[in-house]
Amino acid sequence: MDRTYYCNVKFTKMKIDLENRTTYNCDAAAPHLINFDWLEKNPGQLFNNPTSVAEREQMLANTRNKSCEQNCWRAEDRNAVSYRMDRQGIQRTHSKAISSPEVIDLTLGTDCNLTCSYCCKEFSSRWRRDVLDNGAYEFTNPIDNRYEANKKDKILNQISQQKIANSRHFQLLLDEVRLLLKAPTMKKLVLAGGEPFLMNHLITVLESLETRPDVIIEFDSGLGVSESRLKRMIPKLEKFPNLFVKISAENIYGLHEFNRYGVPFEQFKRNFDLLEQSNINIGFHSTISNLTINGFREFHDYYKDTKIMSWTFAEQPVMMSPHILDKKSKATLVEALKPLPERFYREAMLAIRKEPSEQDRISCKEFVVQFAKRRNLKLDVFPKSFSEWLQLDN
Repeated sequence: MDRTYYCNVKFTKMKIDLENRTTYNCDAAAPHLINFDWLEKNPGQLFNNPTSVAEREQMLANTRNKSCEQNCWRAEDRNAVSYRMDRQGIQRTHSKAISSPEVIDLTLGTDCNLTCSYCCKEFSSRWRRDVLDNGAYEFTNPIDNRYEANKKDKILNQISQQKIANSRHFQLLLDEVRLLLKAPTMKKLVLAGGEPFLMNHLITVLESLETRPDVIIEFDSGLGVSESRLKRMIPKLEKFPNLFVKISAENIYGLHEFNRYGVPFEQFKRNFDLLEQSNINIGFHSTISNLTINGFREFHDYYKDTKIMSWTFAEQPVMMSPHILDKKSKATLVEALKPLPERFYREAMLAIRKEPSEQDRISCKEFVVQFAKRRNLKLDVFPKSFSEWLQLDN
């Protein structure tokens, strides 16, 4: 069958990182730096910047797009379900490279109390401090630079939220978002981090954007904040009737505390209860990796009354792809996940079916051991067969 490299998400969605001054012409794509000289001469055109237009032209010509390698082409190369497939991006909806936005994903900053196992310094200040304080992670087969600090990380670690928010570039990008939100095609504004609940300027930014009542405002949150802060924030957020909080989680108890390190599960439960009792709409988004999938059935059953709105099968970092599991774990998952929604089960089976290489196993082990050691975490939270396969010393 002929391979297609078209994805309609690139024609409708853009991620903008206010702190790192980057854009992603799809939230699953690789980022590129914003040319502010160009932007100042072309206000309101960030969605149709030269890089995004060029990559859409590649797609219209059915040419493989480099920025999509990490999360989509890699999955499809092994016949798993990619981000574009899950979002029905293959459906051809556009014929011209110049387009109009439907979804803007706005990263307010990297302040975060969590070091989620699949995350990195690009999206979490706690992750950044880890590599700054403890040095780079060591791999026999180097993966990418997400696990080592550079000069930019040192600079960002010393700059306050307030200074970033008051910077010319931050304000220029906010002005650009206001212009993009006026597009009649706009349907959703996603606010991400870091942890949005830790952003001191969150409410100010929300009010200043003046979104239309028909535009959904969506938060991504790991609930890694204190109960007192959340209690203060909830009444302010309840004033936005079109607000939806998408809670990031996929495990309970020990697995949650390993994979979402920084928020004890009991604290997570209390924060969840506060949101559930409020007038704010909530749901879950789950990131399914080889470190989270074994406990996903238990999570699903525990929170069965709250809808899991969406999920992502991890392809980045590469050693957390769901297929990097032992045979016994896979056989158990075939039965354990069967009662879950049919679409999830079908995609999960595709995600785990490829056989991992020995290098996959080694890279996963090296990460898990170093991640746990730096946080004094026990490794007995994982199934025995998985631990034995990785050759972990509990």
